[in-house]
Amino acid sequence: MSSFQSFANIDIIERMMSADPDEEFHQICMCIRQGDVGKARRLYRCANVNQPLSIWDRRPLLHLAIQQENVDMVRFLLDECDANPNVTDDKGRTSLHMAVLQGNEEIIRVIVDHERIDLKAVDMWGQTALHLASLCSSASAARLLLEHCVECLQFRQRDGITPLQAATMAGNKQIAALFSAALDSSTEINKSYRHALSDLNDAHVAALPTPPSLHSPYIAADAILSESPKTECSDDFIAGSKIESGL
Repeated sequence: MSSFQSFANIDIIERMMSADPDEEFHQICMCIRQGDVGKARRLYRCANVNQPLSIWDRRPLLHLAIQQENVDMVRFLLDECDANPNVTDDKGRTSLHMAVLQGNEEIIRVIVDHERIDLKAVDMWGQTALHLASLCSSASAARLLLEHCVECLQFRQRDGITPLQAATMAGNKQIAALFSAALDSSTEINKSYRHALSDLNDAHVAALPTPPSLHSPYIAADAILSESPKTECSDDFIAGSKIESGL
């Protein structure tokens, strides 16, 4: 397509946007799906990018950009479109939950560094982003979250499991060791609580109830792109069969 045709198409789209207030949102959505940040920047005026994609698909546009692993698009939405990183999907997951599930450390860093992100936000199962990181294989992502919110180690998901317990039960020894070391050295966490978790042994772990995250539905398949080679979460801990993302 020539540059003249491209600008002509933009002109047509802008006229459509003037006639229909919802058209801008749909056009920005298409740009995200196509990975075209430049076009999105030319078209964006004042669309509410925090609204869900549809009634049945409650993801905001930021979630979609994260699933596309488009770092520049994520930055564009956050910095230029006033995207709220704390807007959730139908499972109560924020952009940080989604980034951890997707496993792209650059995107995780962009979101963690955003001034508005709530690092302690929990989804409908009471899981913080650190809980999800404990079930994934990227110790560097887990370390990044710890650097910003070590107190998240105290959070228990709805069945009472902490991030350390989840990592131990999932067999992620490196992440479990990282969490244990953080608990031992942190002055922000209650001493008795820290010692209780530091003394966690195999017998204690065996006696714990099996968390639903090991079989259903704490890491839901529809939150992860099945075709993405960079998703860090092990298939053993993803509930159900992987499904198409619908992108």
